[in-house]
Amino acid sequence: MSTDPAVAAADRAGAATEGRSRHVQRVASAREALAPLRAKHQRRAREFGPDVCTCCRDAYGEHAVWPTGTDRLLYSEEEL
Repeated sequence: MSTDPAVAAADRAGAATEGRSRHVQRVASAREALAPLRAKHQRRAREFGPDVCTCCRDAYGEHAVWPTGTDRLLYSEEEL
């Protein structure tokens, strides 16, 4: 297994999508590479106020309102 995270993610995705179209393999590779970041950047509902990101902070050190710019890079529009 490679020490390069991108290559390791592509290897994991390739094993799971063997025999599928190149498009499916590419999307699976990208999702696998983003998985560790998505695990950190989760939506958290608050009792009062808007949902927040579990990782991102605003200028005051509070959890930033969901979705942040980073969240928009990690999740599809349907998932936001």
